[in-house]
Amino acid sequence: MSSQFDGELLAIRRRRRLTFLAIPATFLCFLVAGVATLALRLKTNILVGATVVGGMCTIFVLSLSWVTSRCPRCHRPFFRRGFYGNPYSSKCLNCGLSLLSSMPADARRRLRRWLRRTTRTGPLPDVGLTCSKCGYLLTGLVERRCPECGTRFGIEEIVEKTRDTDKGLL
Repeated sequence: MSSQFDGELLAIRRRRRLTFLAIPATFLCFLVAGVATLALRLKTNILVGATVVGGMCTIFVLSLSWVTSRCPRCHRPFFRRGFYGNPYSSKCLNCGLSLLSSMPADARRRLRRWLRRTTRTGPLPDVGLTCSKCGYLLTGLVERRCPECGTRFGIEEIVEKTRDTDKGLL
């Protein structure tokens, strides 16, 4: 399923991934700077301090570019709606465009398999699955019954129903 928003959604996913990679990279640089300071027997910790400040500035800039991303469909902030924000959301909080809707077919298949395997007994992950009857968001539910309308559901049928829709993840 290819959409007209593939490039923009890929850019948002790339910024999020880059931010997540910058955090351990900063700690690794901090560790290297600390070891270098000890090995060179430097009296000051300027190297460590510069590494910490540089790493935190990098994480701040990357996080800011990720969180302030705009939705390609509605052109509003992707991860914020009014005063509410969720930078880990898998869909636009304003129009519901799935961040993962432009995934390649093989990635969607792997994700579908993972969903079936992990959600049989545990809570449902936040992938935008909704009740087919009332539209209630099913994230975090352990019991396979919609708390809003009482409809029983199976993961396979929800995955199949939301697979081809633009709002759904799969």
